[in-house]
Amino acid sequence: MAEQFIVLCGQVVGGGAMPFEINYSFDGKRFAFRRDAITHGLKIRGSDDFNIGVLNDGRLVSLDWMEDVVDAEPSVIAEVAQSIGLAS
Repeated sequence: MAEQFIVLCGQVVGGGAMPFEINYSFDGKRFAFRRDAITHGLKIRGSDDFNIGVLNDGRLVSLDWMEDVVDAEPSVIAEVAQSIGLAS
C-alpha cells in the first residue's frame, strides 16, 4: 500500500486543575495526495485548524500541519494512532 494522507481534527481539553491535552478525531477518509487531504480539511473545518496524518502501509508515521512535520516522535504517533483507531 502506498503513502496516504488523512485529516486529523484536534480538540484541546482540560484546564483548571486538569492539564491540557489534545484529543484527535478522524473521519475515516484516506487520500492518495496530500493536497486532497488539505482541501478536505479546509472544507470540513472551515479553517486551517487541523493536522495531516501521514500513513505508510496503513500505519500512522507523521503528524503534519499542511506540508510541515509537527511530530514524528514514535510515542506521540502511537498515542494519536491509538486514539483514532489506527496502528502506528
